[in-house]
Amino acid sequence: MTLLNTIYDAFNSAVNITTGTESMTGTILIMAIALMSALLGYKCLRFLTLIAGAATGAALGIYFGHQYKLEDLMVIILAFVCAAVVAFISFMFYKAGIFITMFVSGYVLGFGVLADTMPDNPMIPATAGLILGLIIAIAAMFLVRIIVICSTGMVGGYLFAGGLFRVMTLQDPSKLSSFTAIVAIVAGVIGIVIQFLTAEKREIDGF
Repeated sequence: MTLLNTIYDAFNSAVNITTGTESMTGTILIMAIALMSALLGYKCLRFLTLIAGAATGAALGIYFGHQYKLEDLMVIILAFVCAAVVAFISFMFYKAGIFITMFVSGYVLGFGVLADTMPDNPMIPATAGLILGLIIAIAAMFLVRIIVICSTGMVGGYLFAGGLFRVMTLQDPSKLSSFTAIVAIVAGVIGIVIQFLTAEKREIDGF
């Protein structure tokens, strides 16, 4: 298994652990968070840094747990400990939290869109997600408000549409239809517009 596939599996496992997305309740929870991200991403940035930090920390815990061939229980414990530590760092240190959150957003968007069209080759979507995540995270260091609003708007719209697809059809949200893709784009654009109209710029964020 390649490093990228390992990271991909670890991140997906982390999301499942931290959000319970294997259940319909977890899907609805993701939809609620996605809607908040799309409409209030910039205003609720500190809360989103907690979620992104927890998912990233859990992914790291799972990755290293498997690398060192720990027992399943120890992997889960390590995932929760790492989730708590990275979530704390992400929340307490503003720029670090933005970097982590924007990286996760870019990864989810880059991987998710390509994975829908390349389900049999996860390495390409995973690579694209990592590259897009890094680009967005670095750009957010200089253009915080603009990047955060655009990123949270589009990722929120994408995740909301995926959740809506699963709730309506009881199918895996990775099997997105063209209708759902349109919903994702429309929801994302609406979210971005609303955020630019309602979210006041913080002096610490510059542009």
